[in-house]
Amino acid sequence: MNYAMRSLLLAGGIAAAAMIAYLTISLQFPHLISNAVGAVTTDIAESEKAAAPWTLEPIEGNPGIERVIFSAKAVERIDVKTVAVREEKRTVRSRMIPGDVLTTAVAAAQPQSVQDAMKASATVVQVTLSGVEDLKSATSQTLMVYASPLKSAGAGAAAKPINVPITTKNADGGTYAYFLVDGVVKDLKQSLHVWVELGAGQTEAMRKIVPYASMLYDAEGKTWTYVNTKPLTFERTAITVESIEGDDVVLTEGPPLGTLVVTDGAVEIFGTEFKVGH
Repeated sequence: MNYAMRSLLLAGGIAAAAMIAYLTISLQFPHLISNAVGAVTTDIAESEKAAAPWTLEPIEGNPGIERVIFSAKAVERIDVKTVAVREEKRTVRSRMIPGDVLTTAVAAAQPQSVQDAMKASATVVQVTLSGVEDLKSATSQTLMVYASPLKSAGAGAAAKPINVPITTKNADGGTYAYFLVDGVVKDLKQSLHVWVELGAGQTEAMRKIVPYASMLYDAEGKTWTYVNTKPLTFERTAITVESIEGDDVVLTEGPPLGTLVVTDGAVEIFGTEFKVGH
């Protein structure tokens, strides 16, 4: 028998012995084989999990918003850049917000100060304010009420705020504010939808500023920015835009001063949270 033949027989014998040993162990000690396979599977799963470029976590108290956590390589690949929220003195521009002239029946369910105003005048306007700055602006000055958003369509009527507690909330989480129109204006009839000019009479005020690149719109038109809460971690935060001036977005509501907001990479983070393209 030559050397090649002996080598083949030896290899075959070793393979047969290994197969017999495996079958013997698997029959007498099946748990050893199962545990070994399970350990390998777990190691593979953990390895794949560790290698994931991003993960999503729910944020307590913020339904519909998820925290986005990237791997260091993912942040480097996306080339995420951030800028701190700053504050500057800006000229406050007036804007028109919708309102409604209360009917006598609706006023009966409102705070007592509103009911008292209705007894003295037939024209009380209710508007919904979304932020603290809007509330301060609306309740500290005489506003103008228009039957149309176009001022040229008709003369406006001056309206003074009615002292109603700030805790008066609506179903959407905003704040109701009420205004007593000076005198009786024939164009402002009960149940009429009207427009209130907010911010008129103000000149300058301190405002939060973020870069235009940090602002995102969702499918409903709401405005957001991503805040870098800690390394590799980003959270979507609502912002209220007063105006856009070049590359600056002037806010009435937004993250605290000094907070890092995402500029470069914001769109990619938005897509990751909503699983676009994944």
